[in-house]
Amino acid sequence: RGGWLCDVAYVAQLLRVLPAMTDHAPEAGAGEEPIPGFAHDLLEPLLGGDLAHSVEPFARLMEGDSELATEFRQSWLAVQAAAGQPEDGPLSAPAEAAGVDLLLPHELPDPDGKRHEQHQLTELVEDILAVDVRREFAERGRGDMTRKAALNTNAFSAQWVNAWPQPGCQLDAESFGITVARYYGTPCPACVPYEGDMVHAAQGGGPCDKYGRVLVSATLKKNPWKFKHDGWLAILIEELELAKANPQTNVFSLFARFFGQEMKRRHKANPKLAQGIVPDIFLPPSAPGDVVLAKTLIELKFLNLGTAYDIASTDQCRPVAVKAEQARQSYGIKMHNAERRGGATPLRCAHPMSGRGWKASCRRDDSNEPHSVGPAEQHLRTYTVTSVVVGHFNEASEGLLSLIRAMAKATSKCRHRQLGFKSALGGVRPAQARLMRRLGIAAARANAHHLIVARHSIGRVSSVAAQDRARTGAARAGAETSDEDFHRTGSRFEPE
Repeated sequence: RGGWLCDVAYVAQLLRVLPAMTDHAPEAGAGEEPIPGFAHDLLEPLLGGDLAHSVEPFARLMEGDSELATEFRQSWLAVQAAAGQPEDGPLSAPAEAAGVDLLLPHELPDPDGKRHEQHQLTELVEDILAVDVRREFAERGRGDMTRKAALNTNAFSAQWVNAWPQPGCQLDAESFGITVARYYGTPCPACVPYEGDMVHAAQGGGPCDKYGRVLVSATLKKNPWKFKHDGWLAILIEELELAKANPQTNVFSLFARFFGQEMKRRHKANPKLAQGIVPDIFLPPSAPGDVVLAKTLIELKFLNLGTAYDIASTDQCRPVAVKAEQARQSYGIKMHNAERRGGATPLRCAHPMSGRGWKASCRRDDSNEPHSVGPAEQHLRTYTVTSVVVGHFNEASEGLLSLIRAMAKATSKCRHRQLGFKSALGGVRPAQARLMRRLGIAAARANAHHLIVARHSIGRVSSVAAQDRARTGAARAGAETSDEDFHRTGSRFEPE
């Protein structure tokens, strides 16, 4: 933003007021008599005739040398300069035709009448500036962290900016520092002191870097990935229940009849075995909230800082979009493998199995023969599978943002009086803002606590882990007592 906002405001007000000052024809269907302007006799010599329906409404004004003409022209030129002198679009028009190509209220995609001239002009300038900024970051190398942050943040990532501390929206000091550093792509304050120290991990260990890439990608004993996933999922389920979506987490029971007794026994003894076969949540279409219109399975994924972000694409939030699509498509393969390992009836397939026991999978690189489709996979195809992904920079996939919008409408529809909203329609935006704030802060906190827990695997830190926990434990204990969300996304959360 900058000084050009004043020029936008001045131009926008003139675009709205000047056409109403002289006599002008009504909109189609509103009558045939002209609408009298409130200052027609005074300004008609200066402005000319009907400005609202003219190709160059300000041509007469620009021919003169009045103070109004001078200021209008200067402000319009300042707006064009702020946008970099565009060659096409509404901002490319001369001052004589300023605003002609802007949308009228009834032409707006959002018919709430709030995107008037000033809003449209501001969006046009900011969109052009955003393109320039994106081009500047895109020219940097793929390994540049500021490039990754700029190309992988969205509104969900920025909830910490204006979220005041309250239950459900709390960040401790260390988590706040980690979140801010990720948003701007700067070195992580929790990792810089240990740069170069060895990260001890079952898989993916190595020297610690200043951005925490090795820490969040390594496979560790305490499995902070599980804490992060299960804690944030518990908050999402609570919000789905508030929206009367009737979420169900025992998804494997929907497919249990297609598997043999041995697999049922194993999954009953250890329900976690089913997590890799079926998604996390089932939403029925008959729920009062109308969050979904068809039988829907929702899978939650967190994307950590890894090779997925080392791409040439400059599309906004491309890595989480790719992850969401991969996760959605993978469940047919997972179900196929599960059926071949322990289906109720033997499933024949043209491809051999690789691996042993309950980890064996059907090969997909040996030939182009189609894979057989078993009854469980066929049943899976009757559902809509949706993946919601939260990335390293706390960005949300489009699937998650769409789900939040649907949840906001359902929450407002079912509980607008309970939540203090004026009406079901009037409560949609406050409900959406509340959901974005709560889920966005919870995601940022979960990502930050993942790093904090993983940091204890660093050689130099492991020896003083007890002192570190004692130093921060008292402050966190107070927050966990008063804030259930803080506990859920903390390092000591255990799902029920």
